[in-house]
Parts: sequence; structure tokens; C-alpha cells
Amino acid sequence: MVDLVLRGDRIVTPEGVIAADLAIAAGRIAGIEKLGSLAASRTIDMTGRIVMPGGIDPHVHCDWPMPSPDGGAPQFTQPASVVSRAAVFGGTTMMIDFAAPPTAPASPRPSASAPPAGPANATSTTPST
Repeated sequence: MVDLVLRGDRIVTPEGVIAADLAIAAGRIAGIEKLGSLAASRTIDMTGRIVMPGGIDPHVHCDWPMPSPDGGAPQFTQPASVVSRAAVFGGTTMMIDFAAPPTAPASPRPSASAPPAGPANATSTTPST
């Protein structure tokens, strides 16, 4: 049984952009049919909007040290909790965080006394996560 129909003139599929009804059942896409052919307890008119699969970002840096231009302590990028929230608002549904092999037990950001992590300091004992 179809719970929801997204009726739109811009449904993005692997074959191109089409006008169609997109059926949702049990929270999953159940099918794409001819525009106006499906019925459900709830229909949302998506005319003039784009319905498309979520994007995949294959290379993000979460909580990653970025070298300081003046040679000082590195600044860190935002943690996954912030980066993922921003990604969802942009339509990204999957992120793959850049990772380097750990050289010591995993720990969060290094303490002020620890050497910076990552490629800028290859002898670091702090993993780059």
C-alpha cells in the first residue's frame, strides 16, 4: 500500500528528469509511475520543485587539523556532528570522512601539549581522525 505520493514535474532518475508520481510505502521509495496515476492517503504537489536522490560527499574533513598560515597551532575543522547537519541541509545523505591510519590509540583533538596530528606532522603520535 502506498502511504505517500510525491507528484512532480521534475523527478530526477538515472534516465533523466521526468514528470511522474513517486510512491512512498513504509518510509521507502516503492515506485515511480506515470504522472497522476497513483493514489494515496496523502499526496504532495511538487510542481516546480526538484525531487532527487540525496547526494554523496566522498571526501569530508571532520575534526581535522588545518595548518596555521603563521606556523602556529593548527585550527580544527568542525566535528562530524556539525558537518553532517550542514550536509543534510544541502541534500547530502551520506558523507565519507577522510581518514588516515592511526599511529596510536584513538583520541579526540590533541591536548595543547601534544604535537599536531595529520599530514603536517608525520611523526605525530596522535591519530588523525
